[in-house]
Amino acid sequence: MGKTTGQETAPTLEELRQRILDGQDVTPDEYAKARTLAELDELQKLADAQAAARQAEANRLAEVERIKADVLAQYGDLDDDAADADLIRQAAARLITRAKGRQSAINYGMANLRRLRLAESEEVAGAQWRNAGMGTSDAVILDGRRLGILPPGPAIADALAGALADAGVQRGYLAPLIHVHGKARPRQEKAQ
Repeated sequence: MGKTTGQETAPTLEELRQRILDGQDVTPDEYAKARTLAELDELQKLADAQAAARQAEANRLAEVERIKADVLAQYGDLDDDAADADLIRQAAARLITRAKGRQSAINYGMANLRRLRLAESEEVAGAQWRNAGMGTSDAVILDGRRLGILPPGPAIADALAGALADAGVQRGYLAPLIHVHGKARPRQEKAQ
């Protein structure tokens, strides 16, 4: 439909073409004006479509930037991971070192009590020794207190199982490199 000038509507290019085909007179100015208006209308539609496409692309790029910012904010700092992994390593090393020390203490105690010719389960001055058996490790018993070999694996596995529970993920989350078989005990808060 053509644009209005004053009160009357200018005929469209299609209307003028049909009038020419019907044998009616159309002036060159009338035809040129209708053609110009049609071209302007077509160009305006093209400009509107291109502006909409540019705006859609700008919106898309803005959304991509927002997503990037969200991902980076959620991803966290890898330096924090390295520092925490170092703390885990240090704690595991302490557990392993203490376990090795306990094993050495048990071996020392058993060897020296045997050297003194104490038979297994024979008690002298509150000291005795026992070989491993039926779910128990080699042990030295001092004044009724059984001191056995405590490998660090269960403590480390329990700590990892507890960490998985605290984080709200399943035990398989650390697989395939780590398979956790420990017990997820509730975190013990220390009294101050």
